[in-house]
Amino acid sequence: MDVFHKSGLVRAPRHSKPRAPSAQQWHSARNKKLGDYKRVLRDRHPYGVPEDEAGYEYVYDALCLISCRDPEGDSDEEQAARRGVRKQMQNFVEAWAPHLIPPEMCAEDTAAALMIDSIMMLPVRQRALTGRTLGERLNLTKDDWERLEVWQLLPADMNDAEIASYRKERQRKSRERRRRRKGIRPRDEYLANSLSQQRPWVAEGISKTTWYRRRRHGTGSVAK
Repeated sequence: MDVFHKSGLVRAPRHSKPRAPSAQQWHSARNKKLGDYKRVLRDRHPYGVPEDEAGYEYVYDALCLISCRDPEGDSDEEQAARRGVRKQMQNFVEAWAPHLIPPEMCAEDTAAALMIDSIMMLPVRQRALTGRTLGERLNLTKDDWERLEVWQLLPADMNDAEIASYRKERQRKSRERRRRRKGIRPRDEYLANSLSQQRPWVAEGISKTTWYRRRRHGTGSVAK
């Protein structure tokens, strides 16, 4: 849309809407989040989740993340993908909570099967748990967050402003390390060795303009 300005008719700036992430990007983020979640579980319970309510919640949240790849259509390919997602959920339970699949019970009547069925009936938006929600349910502290480097989760003892400030400082240090690898000197060291700090024209008793002119023409003591 054109708008009028004191200098004439000008074109109004076009504000583009943020582009929604593609399915591949969304699943990649989900896989990273699931990997971080497993890393926390492996750190706390290397031999499987406990057989209590806390362990049940661990399994439930992990299955919600796995189930987010469940397609919503009814085609043959989508049904096959849905069976694959259920298989992944089943494999997770067998690896982390085998007590939910007792061998003496029918596979369809186990606690794991009932949990998977209840999760798959939920809308995807309810299964896509955020990093903030997962961090609060895990009671993830800042120390564990840094030690395990589970950046897709958010610590429960930091608010959004503190996390933004932490990430900004972390990016600054990362850029600084990258500059040092390239051989770029720190600003303090550069300024300490700069001509503006050394002021060689003062020692020679000439003006700054004269010193730079002699340097440019290669005359006087500057050229030595």
